[in-house]
Amino acid sequence: MKQHVKKKRIKEAKALFIVVGIIFLIHGLSLLLPFVWMIMTSFKGRLDYADSFLGLPTTWRFENYTSIFEILKVEVIRNGQFYEYNIFGMLGNSLILAVFKSFFSLLSVVLCAYCVAKYDFKLRKLLFNINIFVMVIPIVGSLATTLTVYRQFGIYNNFLMYIIFPGSPFGFNFLLLYGAFKAIPNSYSEAVFIDGGGHLTVFLRVIIPVMLPTLSALYILSFIGLWNDYSASLIYLPSVPTLAYGLYLFQYDSAKYGASLPEVLAGFAICSIPSVVLFCSFQKVITQSLTVGGLKE
Repeated sequence: MKQHVKKKRIKEAKALFIVVGIIFLIHGLSLLLPFVWMIMTSFKGRLDYADSFLGLPTTWRFENYTSIFEILKVEVIRNGQFYEYNIFGMLGNSLILAVFKSFFSLLSVVLCAYCVAKYDFKLRKLLFNINIFVMVIPIVGSLATTLTVYRQFGIYNNFLMYIIFPGSPFGFNFLLLYGAFKAIPNSYSEAVFIDGGGHLTVFLRVIIPVMLPTLSALYILSFIGLWNDYSASLIYLPSVPTLAYGLYLFQYDSAKYGASLPEVLAGFAICSIPSVVLFCSFQKVITQSLTVGGLKE
C-alpha cells in the first residue's frame, strides 16, 4: 500500500514538473521570439521588409549595420541651443552612466545594509521597516515628486550630479545584502578588533572580500539595467542622450536621416550586444553568487 502511494506521488510530481516545464518553455519562447525577429529584420532591405514581414531576408544586407553608424544621430535642446549627437557620443554617455552610476548606487545600498545589519542603533528597526514599506506599498505618483526634488537639488539634466547621486538605498538589493551581512559571523570582526584593526578595516579587508561575488553579480545586473534604460534619461537627462535613449528618439525621427526600419532595428541590435555579452560571460556569477557562506568548519 505504501509503495503504491509512493509511486502515485512520484507520477504526480513528474506530471507537475512536465506541466511547469512546458509553461516556462512557452514563456521563454515568447520572450525570445521578438529578439529573433529584430535580428532577422535588421538584415532586410526596405522592399524585402515590405513584402515579407515575418519571412527570412531574401538578401542579407549586412550594410545596415555599417550605415547605422553614419545615420544614427539625434538632436537635443540644451540651454536654448540645438546639439547633435552621433552614435559614438551616445555610446560614451551610456558607458559612463552604466559604469559609474551602478557603482555609486550599489555603494549606497551596501553601506546602508551593512550598518543596519551589523550595528545596533536607535533607527535600525525604523530603516529596515522603511525598506519593507517601500517594497510592499506602491507609492503612486512619486515620479512628479522625485522630479521636483531633482530640480531643487540641481540633479535634473545634470549628467555629473545624476551619476554621483545614488538615489534610494532601499529595495530588493538592500534586503538581499542585509541577509547576506547578517549571515557573516561576528567572529571575523572580533578577530580584527583583537589585532588592533578598526571598523573601516573590517569593512574593507574582511566584509568586502567575502561579499565580492555577490556584489559583482549585483553590479553586473545594475550595469545591464542602466545600459538598457531609456526612460530615466528621458525623464531626468533629456539633453544628454544615452544610446538607448538616442535610439528611442531616433526611431521617431528616422525619416529625417533616411533610415529604414531594418536599419533602426540594426541600431537596437547593436545596443543589445553589451547586455548579451555581459550576461553570457558572467551567467554563473549572476546565478550562483547571490549567497554568502559563513565560517568553514
